Amino acid sequence: MIFRIFQVVFFGLVVVLISACSTPAGITDSSSNVAAVDKLVMQRAQQRWDAILAGELNQAYAFISPSGRAKLQAQDYRLRVNTSHFRKAKVQEASCQVDSCDVKISLDYVIGGLSLNQTLSEIWILDEGNWWFVYRG
Repeated sequence: MIFRIFQVVFFGLVVVLISACSTPAGITDSSSNVAAVDKLVMQRAQQRWDAILAGELNQAYAFISPSGRAKLQAQDYRLRVNTSHFRKAKVQEASCQVDSCDVKISLDYVIGGLSLNQTLSEIWILDEGNWWFVYRG
């Protein structure tokens, strides 16, 4: 009888350990973990936009995913991003899955003297243990 209890406990422990090892570093099933990841990604997205608005494009470039930075040099990124039109950016929400997030940003900008607002959608991915912006430029 004791041996049977030991077998059941041991088997349960093995199942727990295996499932813990197979869980991605991003999101688990708990709603508190989902909310924490959403908040983290929203903070990183806002930091990236704050850097863009401040003209700190090297800092904004650092939020691009490692694979994106491998394809796009910082100097090329700086040439592609024109910050003169942007006035305000506010991250509205993030909707995250296991290894990707869809982030909504409200962007105020001026073109030809017209003040405009647009909601942007950005993709952020989990890579190398952190969340990164997917540059699609």
